[in-house]
Amino acid sequence: DGAQPWTLRIGDDGIAVLRMPTWALYESTWDWRAWLRDTFAELVQRDVRALVVDVRGNEGGLDVGSVLIGHLIERELALPAYRQLVRYRRVPDEFLPYLATWDKSFKDWGDRAQPVEDGWYALAEKNGGTAGAIAPLAPRYTGRVFVLIGATNSSATFEFADRVKRSGVAQLVGQTTGGNRHGINGSAFFFVRLPNTGIELDLPLVGQFPATPQPDAGIDPDIATQATPTDIASGRDVEMDAVRRALGNTSAPR
Repeated sequence: DGAQPWTLRIGDDGIAVLRMPTWALYESTWDWRAWLRDTFAELVQRDVRALVVDVRGNEGGLDVGSVLIGHLIERELALPAYRQLVRYRRVPDEFLPYLATWDKSFKDWGDRAQPVEDGWYALAEKNGGTAGAIAPLAPRYTGRVFVLIGATNSSATFEFADRVKRSGVAQLVGQTTGGNRHGINGSAFFFVRLPNTGIELDLPLVGQFPATPQPDAGIDPDIATQATPTDIASGRDVEMDAVRRALGNTSAPR
């Protein structure tokens, strides 16, 4: 599937809105990295004053957030340390016909999974609080950036919101995310298809736990909003209104 699920709209007010309803691109043939590179090149070339990344309603998928942040930073950004734990090393052969995924290594972690306490296996390359980093990517966009968030953001978009909040590369606008700073399930999944009913369900494989204690909460926005029934009935976008106020532009939404 080479369909393009994202859109970029640049208004006469100099505000660009990058709408990203999903990052679930596991089986897509679309070159989304190249599209983002071209998108940021256009923003720079047109000297767009502000970028709004709209991930409302987007639970997650691939780690698109690291690429987005890469185009916003001048130097390498260190990531917080997470411990990555799984409950198995290798999937029994009898289960394999019912499991689909985008990375066959999830079926057999091999030596990457080392036994630790209470029946867990730690993924070796990220065990012990090892943290990664996001490298800068060209072209770099230097205008103001806002990210629209909400309770649906619970996996890769939760991590993106967390990294944005920690780094300060953008302002979060909306409601507190889903997910939990205590730890979440993510980064690897099986799509389990039941043989008799054909029902498919998503099975998360990796528990991600912070190396240092964190609050039992999601990620709070920098600019909090809450739509009223009147706002919803009229189609008013309270998050975009908040962005325009932050930019000193109170003109009607475009």
